Amino acid sequence: MRTLFSSSTNKSKPARNVRKVASSKDSTKKAFKSSRKKSNIDIEKSTVSFFEYWEDERVRSTIGLLTLGTAIFLLLSSVSAIFTGVYDIILIKAETPTLPAHNLGGKLGALVGHYLVRGTFGFGFLAVPFILTLLGWKALTGRILLPIWKSISWSLLAMITLPWITAFFFHEAMDESLEINLFVGDHIVGLGSVYLLKLTLMYFGHLGTGILISVFALIT
Repeated sequence: MRTLFSSSTNKSKPARNVRKVASSKDSTKKAFKSSRKKSNIDIEKSTVSFFEYWEDERVRSTIGLLTLGTAIFLLLSSVSAIFTGVYDIILIKAETPTLPAHNLGGKLGALVGHYLVRGTFGFGFLAVPFILTLLGWKALTGRILLPIWKSISWSLLAMITLPWITAFFFHEAMDESLEINLFVGDHIVGLGSVYLLKLTLMYFGHLGTGILISVFALIT
């Protein structure tokens, strides 16, 4: 009798444990599913709130004004750097901070002229404030001055090609080497255009570079 009773009790105990484990697994699955649903709901709420936040006219007007202000500052600094690029270099490389800034944008404008105008594509950098003006005006008023994507693509193309073409027509090769002598300041055409001109002269020569310029002129 004792053996029968003990065996029956031993057989019934594992069944209870299995039920407990199964119920715990079900509860964890339900908790995981509920957490996933909550996270998805939170993502949807954040996405909707972002678009609702952008639909606020005050937000769009603020962003538009900041973009237009940045465009005006970059325009003044870039145009001034074309004429006062030498003074910008002296101001940046000088050890005394008492030198006056000749750039219309002040010392910050001198930094913009030295690194963003002279260091890239010279007067081609004027495409950046032009693009910012289009975007800022769209955000501020909701109106489109020009087709935005076409204007951006053509502006970026002109930013690279026009200073490069200018450097090609106003340069002098020095003894068949990669060094060239520009008849215009590097703050006008930019160091990026000079580097691009050296590459085209090295791989295509003067004749090939002239043909490339003709092709770009026909495309534009």
